[in-house]
Amino acid sequence: MAGEKTEKATPKKRREARKDGDVVKSIEINSIFSLLSILLILQFFFLQMITMLEEYFKSAFLIPDINSGVDLMNFVTVYFLACAPFMFIILVTGIMTNYLQVGFLFSPKKMKFDLKKLNFLEGFKKMFSKRALFDMLKTFIKLAIILVISYFTLSKAMAQITMFIYYDIYECIRQSLRILIGVTTSILIGLAANSILDYLYQWFDYDKKLKMSKQEVKDEMKNTEGDPLIKSNIKNKQRQMSRMRMMQAVKEADAVIVNPTHIAIAIKYNQNKNAAPLVVAKGQGLIAEKIKEIANEHNIYIVENIPLARILYKKVEIGDTIPYEQFKAVAEILAYVYTVKKKMN
Repeated sequence: MAGEKTEKATPKKRREARKDGDVVKSIEINSIFSLLSILLILQFFFLQMITMLEEYFKSAFLIPDINSGVDLMNFVTVYFLACAPFMFIILVTGIMTNYLQVGFLFSPKKMKFDLKKLNFLEGFKKMFSKRALFDMLKTFIKLAIILVISYFTLSKAMAQITMFIYYDIYECIRQSLRILIGVTTSILIGLAANSILDYLYQWFDYDKKLKMSKQEVKDEMKNTEGDPLIKSNIKNKQRQMSRMRMMQAVKEADAVIVNPTHIAIAIKYNQNKNAAPLVVAKGQGLIAEKIKEIANEHNIYIVENIPLARILYKKVEIGDTIPYEQFKAVAEILAYVYTVKKKMN
């Protein structure tokens, strides 16, 4: 079909999509890795936190000071010291995971209010879309991961749980937190693997969504590089103008070196301006015939030198000086031409 989107997105379309905030991003990666980093840190520092809270509550219940309000300030301080590190970890992990996924990106367009998002029909369609089915399947997979990991992890911890009857209340809290952190960490590691697979799917779905039809690719090329037909016409005009200027320069040439029918090289030398003779025009085929025709009309000498004509045509561009290797041969031709002109005058 003509409008079928079969072509990969062009770099221009990808840049525009990124500018609009449309990028590959998995929110699950942000949340899961933030929680995972918190739990990993908590495994090393939760004992210190428990001790800090324990000391606070002991002092709060044993030495209450309701009138002075010191307890409230102590509570705020303890709460801040206990929570601030984890809030900082959430912030840093969120920024890092977001940066690793999409790099630095600020898109004001994403923050604009869009009434289309409140469209009931559009929302109803999304409920039964392929994306919704995939999200449902992903939810079941996550639930299965949580149940399986929880079962096996708690089964291993049952022997330790049965020993809680011999612990005091504080030790029970410590051991319970250890088990809880271990179970949660195992679950999050499993969910992290699932979120990476989700990210790969998001990337595949993103590429599919950005695909373009062949007509869209052609239209983009026209907009960015110009219509190929117009560009071709411009180049033809430029070639014609360049050819006209070249033919005008032939009229001022001192000699034309030919091969004898295929190639023609027009040479001009002004010792006051140039250190060596210049190639003012060159061509082969019909252009060579036109150069010779103009030379005959303006009494410019045509000299046949097959090897020299071939070398100059290959090595020297219009407006360039004659190379040192061919300078002697060209000088001999010009000397001959000047001698003939003097005799005629």
